[in-house]
Amino acid sequence: MKIRLEGTQNEIAAAAVLIARVLNVREVSRFYPNHGESTLGRVYLTVGSPVTRSVRAEATRLDRRQRPVRAEATRLDRPQRPALPGGESGRDGGGGA
Repeated sequence: MKIRLEGTQNEIAAAAVLIARVLNVREVSRFYPNHGESTLGRVYLTVGSPVTRSVRAEATRLDRRQRPVRAEATRLDRPQRPALPGGESGRDGGGGA
């Protein structure tokens, strides 16, 4: 995937570090300054599959009053266990039947 970041050099550097926590960053382009007197520019990232750990994120919309939105990413590096009826995960540590 390709991601385009636009902002100041410091903003882009900080965003790239955060993106690298959740995605496998393969390439980072040089800083391309915008035309004219602007202090903004662009950097292009080439990224791959998510890193191999679970990630949780929370965001709140500032343009509306509402509950925070929560999201959870699932690890892609191991097979997922099917959910058991009643919401049990099968990870109770018991020896089974």
